Amino acid sequence: MKKRLFTKRLVTGALILVFAAGMSLAAQASGHMVFGQTQTYSSLDPSNEYDGWMIERAGVGETLTKLDSSMNTVGWLAEDDYFVSEDGLTWTFTIKDDVCFSNGTKLTAELVMASIQYDFDHSARAADFFSLESMAADAQTLTITTAEPAPTLPGMLADPFFIIFDTSADISNLADDGPVCTGPYVIESNDPISMTLNVVKNENYWDGEPQLDSIEFLQFQDPSVMNLSFQSGELDACYGLSTTDAAAYIDDDNYILEQCNGLRTDWGLMNQDGLLEDPALRIALLECLDMETICEVQLNGMFVAGNTPFASEALGVNDMENPYSYDPEDAAAVLAEAGYADNDGDGILETADGTPVVLEVYSYTTRAELPIICEALQYAAGTLGIQLNLNYVQDLWAETIQNGSYDLCIFNSSGFHSGDAAVFLQQYFKSDAVYNAYGYANEEVDTLIAALENVFDTEERVEIEREISQLLMEDACCAFYSYPTIYIAAKSTVSGLECTPADYYWITADVSMAE
Repeated sequence: MKKRLFTKRLVTGALILVFAAGMSLAAQASGHMVFGQTQTYSSLDPSNEYDGWMIERAGVGETLTKLDSSMNTVGWLAEDDYFVSEDGLTWTFTIKDDVCFSNGTKLTAELVMASIQYDFDHSARAADFFSLESMAADAQTLTITTAEPAPTLPGMLADPFFIIFDTSADISNLADDGPVCTGPYVIESNDPISMTLNVVKNENYWDGEPQLDSIEFLQFQDPSVMNLSFQSGELDACYGLSTTDAAAYIDDDNYILEQCNGLRTDWGLMNQDGLLEDPALRIALLECLDMETICEVQLNGMFVAGNTPFASEALGVNDMENPYSYDPEDAAAVLAEAGYADNDGDGILETADGTPVVLEVYSYTTRAELPIICEALQYAAGTLGIQLNLNYVQDLWAETIQNGSYDLCIFNSSGFHSGDAAVFLQQYFKSDAVYNAYGYANEEVDTLIAALENVFDTEERVEIEREISQLLMEDACCAFYSYPTIYIAAKSTVSGLECTPADYYWITADVSMAE
């Protein structure tokens, strides 16, 4: 008997697309677009950390399934007729018969299987998605058997980590040259130093003719510099503008602004292997910051203040109780009751053994809101006598998160990138999680995360994920600051750019530029 899984997720909001009049100086040639963006990537190997995001956003890579505008899982390189066996262990997919890679090689179940196997062979992250037992391929039919039930496996396969690429092609220099994929564009060149990526039309694309001849992606460390490049005409489109820069276009008749509530969260890991082992300090850091005002004023009303790991629409968490909401007076009282005092009068609290409360905070600048949050927290904590030293680095995951070299690590991520929260919870909050270098452990949380492995019913999964969210808030293990909107800026000569809650899909075959 076949068991079908129908998952419905409602995500509200419109799309943000900013369109400006005028022809780019860099794109006067018909069919060429210059796209600025603030995402960093360290390679073009989809299995390396989160590098697959850039490959998919650039219109190069595609996955077996994709997430639609309501975060429902639908077929992409696979048909919509996928199903799971009665025991919940074996999934069957039909690979579309009219797809080929950009090199002309036909996409078969065997090549899909080889691509997925590459991910499991080359990255420990793969096991955080599902426990692969075996795979089998027969013409266009692929079966994936897991050691334990994986109720949301189709959504997991929509993650850019599982971009399907041709492993029978030369992959000896995959990190620099990138993979051969099925998308509307093909990697022509990549400069890993400047993070300049050039793609050209895929002449063998299976789903309509790509409208552009080529796209150049330029990476900016500073969103304000990117905005100046956009204003000067050097860019035709860009992603990652600060809210201040984006808001400036709202009342300009030369621009159109539409917006989308995304599924990303600005948040911070509190390292419990140092001074923040004391919950009193963690609570004080949560209660001292007025995120409602920051979102309304400094972030121009384009962010929503957070309290849980997930943007409100994702799990309906906006009705959950936050035990440590903004209350600076209580924060000061909590610290005093725990024995912190400024005994030498230098304005910095000390612990009972005389250790100054000085914390190292790590973040990055390519998301414009993060320095705003860091500096606001630095000031608010300073009023309590907690000194925060701010450190901005380029590769937060490799340099900081995985080795736990921080007291507080503030960054942005999507907690719902597989159409479900389970993968995110497994990666950050299990006691043995791949990104849990901050010492958090709660047996009840571990048990609930493990329980999700056997729950196929969507409503039941939501209730468990809400319960985990409540426990995380009560433990004050992390700080959940805000939920950003998503926006892409483009000239009026550009049409067809995609901006969706999943935040994966920018470039499709339909993106075009007027003469």
